[in-house]
Amino acid sequence: MDLRSGLSVVLLFVVFVIALAIGADVLDQVRDTQTVDSIAYNASTNGLTGVDNVSSWSGTIGTVIGASIILTVLVGGFAILWTRGR
Repeated sequence: MDLRSGLSVVLLFVVFVIALAIGADVLDQVRDTQTVDSIAYNASTNGLTGVDNVSSWSGTIGTVIGASIILTVLVGGFAILWTRGR
């Protein structure tokens, strides 16, 4: 992975997190208009639970993406220094 593709991954991750936030807000507004304990209300509640489970992993995913970009920069820097030393 080079730095350009790493930045693309970061941008896609940001879009993913924003989409999760907007989706959760819309789903919450839809659920508020439904009758409690109806099939639609329960489906909306289960959908919100699923979105919550996915969004709880966003911190871990962001850490992994950040670490991979840092490692890419470090390894690339060492590769440049290694080739210049020869």
